[in-house]
Amino acid sequence: QQELKKQLIKKDDFKWSTADNTLKLVGGVDISFIKESAEDACASLVVLSYPDLKVVYEHCKMVKLVEPYIPSFLAFREVDHVSKLVEEL
Repeated sequence: QQELKKQLIKKDDFKWSTADNTLKLVGGVDISFIKESAEDACASLVVLSYPDLKVVYEHCKMVKLVEPYIPSFLAFREVDHVSKLVEEL
């Protein structure tokens, strides 16, 4: 944990702006469980154009989350499925 803490980036150094139109796309991911299941879920990725927020890409995939749920460690359970969606983009 201490070694990882040294790599923590506390300030966004990516150069973009809404004022000069360098921001063209925004996206989001989510994983939602199927009712009454602790494993079956739907992983989704949606990309929108900016500033008009029109959907330019969307992809959903049924997944199984087999890692146990541990509070504060949600990313470890979901990251493989989310990264696969991003790689397929």
